[in-house]
Amino acid sequence: MSPRWKTHLPHLVAWTLALVAVLALLLLTRQVTQANLEQAERSARRELANLSYLSQQHASRTLHAADQTLQIIRALYLRDGMALDLATLVRQGVVDVDLLHQVGIIDAQGIFRLSNLPQTPPVNLADREHFKVHAAHANDELFVSQPVLGRVSKKWTIQLTRRISRPDGSLAGVAMVSLDADYFVRFYASLDLGQQGNAMLLGRDGKVWAQCDKPPTGAALPQAPVEGFFDSDRAADGVPRLYHFRQVPGFPLYVSVALGKQEYQKVSLQTNRLDWLLATLGSLALLGFAALFSWDRFLIQRQHQQLAQSHKQMTLALDSGGLALWSWDVVTGKLEADERLRAMLGFLPGDKPLDNSLFTELLHPDDRPMLAERLPPVLKGEVPRLLLEHRMRHKDGHWVHLMARGQVVARDAAGRALRMTGTDVDRSEQKRLELAVQQSQALLQNLTDQVPAELFQFRVDADGGMHFSYVSKYFLDFHGLTLAQVQRDASLFFAWQHADDVARTKLSIQQAAMHLTPWQPEYRLQLPDGTVRWRSGRAVPQKCEDGSVVFHGAIFDITERKQAEEAQRVAAVAFESTAAMVVSSADLRILQVNHAFVDLTGYSLEEAVGRSSNMLRSGRHDPAFYQAMWHSLKQTGHWEGELWNRRKNGDVYPDWLSITVVKDTQGQVTHYVSMHTDISLRKKFEEDIRKLAFFDPLTQLPNRRLLLDRLQQLSAVRARSNQIAAVLFLDLDRFKLLNDSYGHDQGDELLIQVAQRLQACVREVDTVARLGGDEFVVALSQLSDDVDLAQAGAQAVADKILQALAQPFVLPEVTWHLSASVGVALLVNARALPEDLLKQADMAMYQAKAAGRNGVHFFSHRSRLGGG
Repeated sequence: MSPRWKTHLPHLVAWTLALVAVLALLLLTRQVTQANLEQAERSARRELANLSYLSQQHASRTLHAADQTLQIIRALYLRDGMALDLATLVRQGVVDVDLLHQVGIIDAQGIFRLSNLPQTPPVNLADREHFKVHAAHANDELFVSQPVLGRVSKKWTIQLTRRISRPDGSLAGVAMVSLDADYFVRFYASLDLGQQGNAMLLGRDGKVWAQCDKPPTGAALPQAPVEGFFDSDRAADGVPRLYHFRQVPGFPLYVSVALGKQEYQKVSLQTNRLDWLLATLGSLALLGFAALFSWDRFLIQRQHQQLAQSHKQMTLALDSGGLALWSWDVVTGKLEADERLRAMLGFLPGDKPLDNSLFTELLHPDDRPMLAERLPPVLKGEVPRLLLEHRMRHKDGHWVHLMARGQVVARDAAGRALRMTGTDVDRSEQKRLELAVQQSQALLQNLTDQVPAELFQFRVDADGGMHFSYVSKYFLDFHGLTLAQVQRDASLFFAWQHADDVARTKLSIQQAAMHLTPWQPEYRLQLPDGTVRWRSGRAVPQKCEDGSVVFHGAIFDITERKQAEEAQRVAAVAFESTAAMVVSSADLRILQVNHAFVDLTGYSLEEAVGRSSNMLRSGRHDPAFYQAMWHSLKQTGHWEGELWNRRKNGDVYPDWLSITVVKDTQGQVTHYVSMHTDISLRKKFEEDIRKLAFFDPLTQLPNRRLLLDRLQQLSAVRARSNQIAAVLFLDLDRFKLLNDSYGHDQGDELLIQVAQRLQACVREVDTVARLGGDEFVVALSQLSDDVDLAQAGAQAVADKILQALAQPFVLPEVTWHLSASVGVALLVNARALPEDLLKQADMAMYQAKAAGRNGVHFFSHRSRLGGG
């Protein structure tokens, strides 16, 4: 037998035996599962036969009970006729309302007349089958209808009816009971049919009259005389079932009960699945044993091959990794080293061996104390292994950096070390690289120290903590901190930040760390001496594996740029208009004015800059005025309005002032920009318009509108201080003759002189007005609180006016003499209307004219108080 055949024969035998055993196990499982299904089918058929018998008895008893009630109703109707009270029968228990939904009588015309249900309207049922069958046949047979939807009850019911015949055999009506189809449904629902089972009441035509949880529907009934089983795998809901049906004795009905095949076969199927699972697991176990046997044989054969291969691989690994092996006999002190370690030190294969004495000679003197310190704990077992970075002198004289790793591999019964083995790795090249890295880091440090920016590495830990891993010398020198301080706590970084910027700066760090977006804030520093410096940060975040975020970036001083931007912003706002402009600081010190301001106020640029912006105040406005102005500025950032200001020469002028608040990017007020406009000319125009509205253009006296306002004020004075006023109505005599004889220009001149003389006759608090033509009115205020004294004062003024007007008037073309008639009305009643006072004075004036002119007459409701 060949060696190859000997190798494969055990595998072949093992697999043959396993396959035979698997086949026998599968055949046995098939016979057992088939027997389980047959037993489940027999049990299900026995249960169905019992359930269908129970349903048959229930239907038979129910229908006989309904027919018995029907015959009682018919007999009572033949006795009582329409006086029959069916509701009373229900209360007496004659009618079982749990079984019968409704009982009633249909008359000979097919009208539903009597019912046990209250307020049942007459309904024509002549077209219903359960009426027509009795109308057509005189025999006394019970009729059972298919389920119908009641026109009165609106429910599905089965109608049981019997004919009511008169003594002569003619149709007297039909007695009817309505058997509630839900009665059968509730009974079927009480049967234990499972989720897929069903129970039905069917007619001979196979139509379903009632079934579990469903309305009556159509269904097929197998052709069988009395009872039997049948399968249905094509039900409407797709569930296969086993049915058993029975005929209800004495009625054209069947009952049918079904069980879902899936449900009654469920236990058998589960048992079969478990049997098949066990058979499968057994088969897999047999095959697994065969596989394990083959695999074990295979591993033994491969192990011999790997032993030889592993020796080659170990040798290759030692060579490629630069590892040298050594072994030290602790008792004798003998040191054995392989050719790799000797080659690291420059020894050739024929040179003297590297023993313990030569090792001590070649070890660097500075490394001997470290060896003496670390070796004893390893030998005592206090430390598991030796780790020693040391230097050995090469054969040609230079130093070789080695990393030694060793451990004790043998100890005696007392625990003393007997032998120690280990490896050495040449780290000379790594040391050279480390030195190069240190030199590069020193160079980088020198470069960063010269950069005029605060370079940093900032870390936000997963728990929210913050600290600096690195900051440049410029950063430390500026803040007066050490690297150790900022590495422990980053809060020192925020110590000099402006109070208004700290929260915003921290939020920007958190958001940049959360979204890994560049950190680019601008913020202010408030130094200990009060100086404010602007900073701009630029950093890029990087996510670390431990959940922390590291920022690498720099912070730049942008104070000069901010100052330049501020100057540009202020200049753009202050000088974009040719109007007088003033730029003030947040503390209201004037920073800059334009030439229009110099022209308007008379103050030069040098005189204005540095002074308070309220230098122009005229003193005409109270503190409340300025409080309202500043309230508007704080709320809206703008104020505009009219006020009186004072020029350098002392002149007071009306100024239309517009003030705008300038804010920085943080919303803080930095400046106020105001625009001044001299509105003297506009005020003059307004005054001219006022004169046209309230003054006579010829005499410059108040007109009727202004006079009425003055009279209203006199009424207020009367009500407030009880002082009586008087109204004098004057009409010039012979004025029309002057106009007709010498022209209107002479008349106008006369009116002007009359106005002047009238004003000379009264006080400053009195009013002289011209109503038009040659009519004048004089309003005398605060004459007295006594009526007689007030009347006497008015009389005196009126006499004075008549004397003044009696003097000749020298006109350009003629000297003219005239007189006047004066009517006087006293303002005694404070509620008197100004128009009423004028009317009273006018009436008194006409009485004065009627009395002979050039006189004075006082108005009185009862009698005349005076005249002239």
